[in-house]
Amino acid sequence: MLDGGEFVISDGPENEKLVTLNYYWRYLPFLFGYTFFLFFLIIDKVYPGIWFFSMFYAIVVPIDIMRSKSKAKELLTAVLSNHE
Repeated sequence: MLDGGEFVISDGPENEKLVTLNYYWRYLPFLFGYTFFLFFLIIDKVYPGIWFFSMFYAIVVPIDIMRSKSKAKELLTAVLSNHE
């Protein structure tokens, strides 16, 4: 779900350790897919298809981002629970 990232352990106030997960999500496959479909739909003058794929990506991309955030939280929870 996540395309990459790193755990960062740093010192916080009052001598406590802070653990953060810096991760990233690659949006280029979605962008290339949308551009590919958009290009061919414009060439073929299938304008309802443009609306369909625009709505499809407008729904799918935020869901994928939310799933990635959820997976990042799971990973961080697993690391913190194993550390204690």
